[in-house]
Amino acid sequence: MRLYEGNPRTITKKQFERLQDTLHRLGDLSGIVHDLNSDQIIGGNQRVRALDLLGHEPVIKQVYIEPTRTGTVKEGYYEIEGEHYSYRAVVWKPEQCEEANIAANIAGGDWDFDILSSWEAVKLKDWGFDAEKLAAWKNNVANMREMQNAEDENYSRKIEAPDYIPSDEKPSIEDLFDDSKTKELIEGIEHAEEITDDERAFLRIAAQRHTVLKFNRIADYYAHADLEIQALMEDSALVIIDFEKAISQGYIDLTAEIAEMVRDEYGDD
Repeated sequence: MRLYEGNPRTITKKQFERLQDTLHRLGDLSGIVHDLNSDQIIGGNQRVRALDLLGHEPVIKQVYIEPTRTGTVKEGYYEIEGEHYSYRAVVWKPEQCEEANIAANIAGGDWDFDILSSWEAVKLKDWGFDAEKLAAWKNNVANMREMQNAEDENYSRKIEAPDYIPSDEKPSIEDLFDDSKTKELIEGIEHAEEITDDERAFLRIAAQRHTVLKFNRIADYYAHADLEIQALMEDSALVIIDFEKAISQGYIDLTAEIAEMVRDEYGDD
């Protein structure tokens, strides 16, 4: 047995260590995990729904008199059309159930977009990928358009922006953002003594990242603004009216650039 060479899923060192810790304390969460204390499915809720298992009893192959290190008291499987789907009964505290449910639903890794881009977009679409995920590819526009044009009996291939009805009232500029955290940071920067002027200038710029933009209010303001202001707001991607324009101005490619930065930062770790 060896690892799949073409696996496009990557994992950082931190994610790997978290996976090791979770497996050690809570066991394998990839199957159907049933907490007997609460009588709830902690892991595998969608599997249970997809296989219509509610009301059916699993085949139990192992019973533990005392719970194992991971809280397991029973192990077995559900048999559907000759196939086995793993089942594990546990006795957990509420906080263990909460942690396990989150851990079971978080994908433990990231996509290697260089490998992923070698796959056919139509196949990825059939397997559950959507245009949002494909948007993070390098040279992603062609992949996105291929997916959007792919045959799909269940979904429309036409991209439409949701209808938006602006408020009758034009909000004030102060209503469009919350810079309280930014001001707090800048105040600390201005009072710092052991830093250079260049460092102070950089920290002022960095502090602006903490300004929260209220996009629902921005959309209201846009609806009442004159054409020049509207054009400037579109150029800043405060609102996106034209999807093709957004692509041409590079806002979709921004996701790919971020993914590249993450790879540069973490590499194979």
